[in-house]
Amino acid sequence: MKDHMRTSILALALLALTGCSGVEPPPKTVKVDGTINYKGTPLPKGKITFEPQEGSKLMRPASGQIQNGKFTVATFTQGDGALPGTYRIAVESVEEVSMEDFNAGKRDKQLIPKKFANAKQSGLATTVPDQSEPYAFTLEIKD
Repeated sequence: MKDHMRTSILALALLALTGCSGVEPPPKTVKVDGTINYKGTPLPKGKITFEPQEGSKLMRPASGQIQNGKFTVATFTQGDGALPGTYRIAVESVEEVSMEDFNAGKRDKQLIPKKFANAKQSGLATTVPDQSEPYAFTLEIKD
C-alpha cells in the first residue's frame, strides 16, 4: 500500500511540474520605445501610461519611466511593450522638493501642465500596431 501512495504522490508532483496548471502565457506584446519632448526639449523625467481606449478589447495598460526624454513601456514584465491596440496616453513629470523645503511650505513643481497626467484630458493617443518589430515614436507635448 505504501508503494501505491508513493506512486500517486510522485505522479501528482510530475503533473504539477509539467505545466498542467491551466495558466496560459501572456498575450503577445509589441516592444514600444519612444521619445517625449515638451516645447521642443526632452522631458527630463516622469512616467508615461498607455490606457486602453474605452470600448477596447484591451484590458491592460502599459507604462514606463521617462529618463532624459526616452521611455520604454511594459505590460507584463519590464520592457516587454504593449498589447496591439489604441491607447490614450497620460504623462506625469514632477520635480519633487526635499523634505526640508516641503516643511518650509514649498510643494512639488509640475514640469508639464497637470492636464497631461489624465489620459482622458491629455489629448495624447497612439495605436500600437500588431507587428514583430519594435514600435518607436516621438511624442511632442504642447500647451
